[in-house]
Amino acid sequence: MRAQSLADLRCPRCSAALSPSEDQIELVFGRLDEIREGLLVCNSCEEHYPVIAGVAILVENPLTYLAMNYAAIVKEAGKWLSTSFSRYLESKSLDLLSEDTTSVSVGWRRDYSPYIFAHYERLETAPNSEALRRTMAVPYGDWYSEFLAMASRHMNTGDKFLDIGSNVGGLVHRAAPRFKLAYGVDLSFSAVLLARQLVLGEPEPLGSYRLQREGARYESRDLKIATRTNAEFVVASVAGLPFPQNNFDLVTCANLIDIVPRPDQLTQAVHAVIRPNGFFLTTDPYFWHLGTASLESWAGGRNNETSADAMRKLVSEQFVVVDERDMVPWLLRYYDRYCQLFFNHHILAKSAAGVLDDGSVG
Repeated sequence: MRAQSLADLRCPRCSAALSPSEDQIELVFGRLDEIREGLLVCNSCEEHYPVIAGVAILVENPLTYLAMNYAAIVKEAGKWLSTSFSRYLESKSLDLLSEDTTSVSVGWRRDYSPYIFAHYERLETAPNSEALRRTMAVPYGDWYSEFLAMASRHMNTGDKFLDIGSNVGGLVHRAAPRFKLAYGVDLSFSAVLLARQLVLGEPEPLGSYRLQREGARYESRDLKIATRTNAEFVVASVAGLPFPQNNFDLVTCANLIDIVPRPDQLTQAVHAVIRPNGFFLTTDPYFWHLGTASLESWAGGRNNETSADAMRKLVSEQFVVVDERDMVPWLLRYYDRYCQLFFNHHILAKSAAGVLDDGSVG
């Protein structure tokens, strides 16, 4: 993580500021102001949060997170893990407590290749692009840039940007040139590590990836992604976003509402960190299932209420909706003969402080 990010990062437990700590283990630095490895300590409650391969893990129970994801983290970040830090992890018995079956990590590079393609390539560059173009009635374009364009019509530039559920970082990469600082948070260590490699080139750049064609056939794809030195990604949860209140001009979350346990908690968390006159841009296909959220927590899709209506109502509790689009195609390509096509609902809303007495947006 970039040391400059400490000015914005907060303890997910008590919201106090964080500082680098060497009371238990020595800090390891990379290029420029990169903290490659070590611990951050809360200046108030004194909880310690690890930084592994440049990824800061800022969740309420960091040792539990490490135990649940120990094998995946060691596999994915092992080449950058120092002997002393490995011993620190073992001193906490995390290797013995590891429960791989409950890991929140989605997997490794093969599992993320559909998302790398979706975030950083165009549909027309797919190996089977001709068949896909015949399927789509209208040009697909750059889906993530077109999504961000909804906010661009109301704000050209800003100070700080946050993407919640950032995955491999495509939205942060696109937004960073328009903001002084751009942050992404995700609960998956794998996604954050990949996003930092793709967008920041840390701890080392990812210049290519393997895209599945069919069965065991893969194709190596070169990536030419401009580095964003004003970006940062951390492991964090919606339940405890590690940022101060009133901190961001624009907050986005794409395809997240239907995979968090409580959608209402997400909108409340966004409202807490967004600035007066700030914007909230969200999109989702409302692909509800009981594996991630209880039926009672769904935003619509039950009791004869559509998800679009319920989500609009939920957002309106904290914000004023200023723009909306529905049934927007979103394509996720897995291999040449298998894609998932969703139809998303976009909502752009503004904090109430930016709304005039007559209800118009100021």
